[in-house]
Amino acid sequence: MPAAFVLQWCLEVPATVGAYAALHGAWFVDPATCGLSFRTDPAGHYPAQVQLRSVEPGAPSSVQRLEENRAAYLEAARELALGYRPGVALGRRTRSAMVEDMWDGAVARATGAGPPPRGSCCFIYTLPGAHECAGCPRGGGPKGSSGGR
Repeated sequence: MPAAFVLQWCLEVPATVGAYAALHGAWFVDPATCGLSFRTDPAGHYPAQVQLRSVEPGAPSSVQRLEENRAAYLEAARELALGYRPGVALGRRTRSAMVEDMWDGAVARATGAGPPPRGSCCFIYTLPGAHECAGCPRGGGPKGSSGGR
């Protein structure tokens, strides 16, 4: 479960930057070349300040920018996900689905939509007293159960 959470977190940061840059700005953001860095909040859990060394103007429409940023994110994120070596088994299908899930979740947050269905599992159900989250591809737990995104 910790390995899945770490990978999700590493994928979620560039997905969020790319989605927000396309939908609330006018930028093309390529995670592989933009020099993405960030500082976490005082508790150290979430990025509180994001810095990009270089971005380019994006396509004229937010729909086009979103597609450009999605393509760049997917390429960089797949490389990261498949190269991630946490020391425990984390299947190729889970890794690939997690890449898509983090992008879809970032777009949903950027547009104010509810959480989209997931194709990957965060394995939170392995914690004592926890259940699958409502969007879990393993079948989901009861509404309001503890757990994932």
